[in-house]
Amino acid sequence: MAFKSRWIFIGEGIWTIFIQTLIFIVTRIVLTKKASWWWFFGFLIFNIVILIISGVIVLVLKFKKIQEPKLKISPKEAVDRAIIELLEDTNNCDNFIVKDRLILNVGQEGAKKTNLLWATGRGSEKNQKVDAIINLEDPNEEISWLFNATDDKIMNEAIRLAAENPASEVKEEIVSGTDPYGRPIITTTRKSQSRAEKKEEEEKKEAMEANLM
Repeated sequence: MAFKSRWIFIGEGIWTIFIQTLIFIVTRIVLTKKASWWWFFGFLIFNIVILIISGVIVLVLKFKKIQEPKLKISPKEAVDRAIIELLEDTNNCDNFIVKDRLILNVGQEGAKKTNLLWATGRGSEKNQKVDAIINLEDPNEEISWLFNATDDKIMNEAIRLAAENPASEVKEEIVSGTDPYGRPIITTTRKSQSRAEKKEEEEKKEAMEANLM
């Protein structure tokens, strides 16, 4: 995009110089009776306006491109994957008829959000309501399946679990100690940890173990 836009501006610049030079020669040199300077400045202003409009269009397109999420799997591929997976499921085999799909951007406030595909439809064999939540940024992430679930349950539970930075999960930590009489004291604490944080923690642990080896 940057390469193309550069050549567009170079081409418009060359065109502007050529036209302005031609107008100057014709109006100020060729004609016996000199034409008004407005011929020269009028076309110059016109070309400057065209350059400004072109620049705005390029900036808008670049901004739009930056905002577009980098998906590892397309929505169509995600739906095809879900259809095949349910069809091959030995425990709940069914023919997934997708009626609607929606891309959702989910995650904690202030953290990197994850693009998910919510595919909803019915199973033609069991006539059950089927919903699949697919991570479009991680093809290796398992599909979250819900059967005969309400929309509230899907939004509040399945999407939260499928997102890279979901609403924080609860983690229990037990701290043991003794009181002045030697009796054990057990304190339970709760700590918020997203799946992304947990993944990062596991990667650090694996890296430390690899270094020790």
